[in-house]
Parts: sequence; structure tokens; C-alpha cells
Amino acid sequence: MGSSIAAILAEADIPSSRVYTAADIAEDAQYNARRMVQWVEDPYLGRVLHPGTVPMFGPASRQVRWAGPAVGEHNREVYCGLLRMNEAQLDRLSQNGTI
Repeated sequence: MGSSIAAILAEADIPSSRVYTAADIAEDAQYNARRMVQWVEDPYLGRVLHPGTVPMFGPASRQVRWAGPAVGEHNREVYCGLLRMNEAQLDRLSQNGTI
């Protein structure tokens, strides 16, 4: 078998790099130094790793404060407010498993 794909591409002077997985990003020293991944407390999951904010402008850059809303947290606002459904319609969608 011999050479790796990376070595073959390098020998042929073809630019390439490894594609990171989410786990690679979470463990990468540079991502962590730039705070591109940040730990956030989630009320359901506990402490979770979350993408940082972009762009970063020095140490005063924003800290991620929350992991985001729970699934369905804004259903009433969207369905009854924006889509103008009534409560009975929303309840039916919820009861039959649509949402």
C-alpha cells in the first residue's frame, strides 16, 4: 500500500489538507485559543461545546451565553402569531404529532 493520499498529493505539488470533523475542531489548540469553540450551559443537556462568534476582535469579543432555544419553544409564537393559526389548530398539530 505504501504512501498515504496526503503524501501522494504533496509529491505531486497538489495543495490539500485534512478535513476536520466536529471532534477534531473541539480538540484543536488553535480553535480553542481563538475561542472558536466555547462551553455553554444548556438547561436540558448540561455543559455543551458550542461554536464561537465570528469575527473575533481580541479578548473583548463576545462570549456565547446560551445554546439556543429548545425544540418547539417558539411554536406558539410562530404558528399563532406569524401564521395566524388559532389555539385549537395548534393543539391539533401537536396532538397528532405534526409538531
